[in-house]
Amino acid sequence: MEYKPFISLIIPTRNRISLLKQCLRSFYEKCSQKKLIEFIVLVDRDDTETIGYLLKEEYPWSANMNII
Repeated sequence: MEYKPFISLIIPTRNRISLLKQCLRSFYEKCSQKKLIEFIVLVDRDDTETIGYLLKEEYPWSANMNII
């Protein structure tokens, strides 16, 4: 059975990688149904450091994340 996200969290960020990582980890660890949560991270195009971090790193919540 394919799961579709039930909860979507929209997280705007700019040049705050450590805070973003804490935020994502905190939400992910507290969610009991991890397949039902979706992270939508909004990043400015010129924030290449954050975009690179989100695309490069592999975390448990990476499968639940969309970068816009």
